[in-house]
Amino acid sequence: MYPIFNPTLLMGKADNAAPALNPEAEFIILDPDSRDRAKPAPRPDLSFADGGERSNSAIKYPVTIGKKVTAPSVIAIRDIAHVIESIKTGFVEGTDLRALIHTIRNQPNQDLAKAMKTGLPWFCGAVCERFRSNATVQSAQFMLFDLDHVPDIEGMKAAAIAKLPFVRYAFRSVRDGVKLIAQLDRPITVEEEFRTLWRYLALRVMTTLDHPVDSAPDWARACFFSFDPGLLHNSGFRPLEVEKAGLEAKLLYMMAACAEEDHAGVERGTSMDSSNNGVAEVYPGVHACRN
Repeated sequence: MYPIFNPTLLMGKADNAAPALNPEAEFIILDPDSRDRAKPAPRPDLSFADGGERSNSAIKYPVTIGKKVTAPSVIAIRDIAHVIESIKTGFVEGTDLRALIHTIRNQPNQDLAKAMKTGLPWFCGAVCERFRSNATVQSAQFMLFDLDHVPDIEGMKAAAIAKLPFVRYAFRSVRDGVKLIAQLDRPITVEEEFRTLWRYLALRVMTTLDHPVDSAPDWARACFFSFDPGLLHNSGFRPLEVEKAGLEAKLLYMMAACAEEDHAGVERGTSMDSSNNGVAEVYPGVHACRN
């Protein structure tokens, strides 16, 4: 017997949708030997929106998705492949987002466009328990990097896939940017370790692509679902080796600390931008080590 997810639970009932299921049941069970018979199943004692994810063997690389950022407890666990397919098709849990995203992209008022985005569903590269927050993250195996105001979106996507082996996916954001999804070779369960590695990879992304990266090292950071049929998948990607990258990040930090002492008078950068490749923001003083 197969659990069938009721998409109206997560995304809300559409105007022309069928009547909602019994509120005491979150999914129904269909017996393949008797398809004309369906009955409500008891509400499972699980934290997620539809239940059943814990026993779903199809989830190999789990991430969290949610209805909207203003409802952090309405979440579900899905495989990263489900997220990628949703971005490519523009459908999330049965809801068509294509028209809304098109409207947001063509909205000249930046503030209005930003407000409209808050109504979109989201995902994050971590597994959250009960609701989305840094404190409820159980583990994370993906990191998200946000490049805003990209003049050549397709060119930036292609460059990221070609030059950054740890980037598995690259797609257009809801507005005029590019999102990169990096995959680690194992889940991380310590927040500070995640932040250290994120900053290290952000530096590599910025120096390689010569473009600013939005400073967002939170492992529960929400990324709005977008629509990009041209999403790029890196067929030759190699998951980041956490242990090796962690040592490289620590070494870079030590070099920064040394340079900070030896070149105390060197002017520091104040933002993560391509003018100084963001080095001074991520690791203050590293630019001095290159002199």
